Amino acid sequence: MTTEEVAKLCRTSAGTVRYWRHHGTGPRGLQVGKRTLYAKSEVHSWLESKVLQEAEAG
Repeated sequence: MTTEEVAKLCRTSAGTVRYWRHHGTGPRGLQVGKRTLYAKSEVHSWLESKVLQEAEAG
């Protein structure tokens, strides 16, 4: 997935996804040339972990 596709899935901006990656709080990406790509399984696992964190906190 591209940064833009991850952003669309999370209903946020591509800049926010890049910020998450820079700070180590987002899904792990893989540099391919100048692009960062994300495995769908990695993005979905990351989202599930966020849902579980919210459920435990709330």
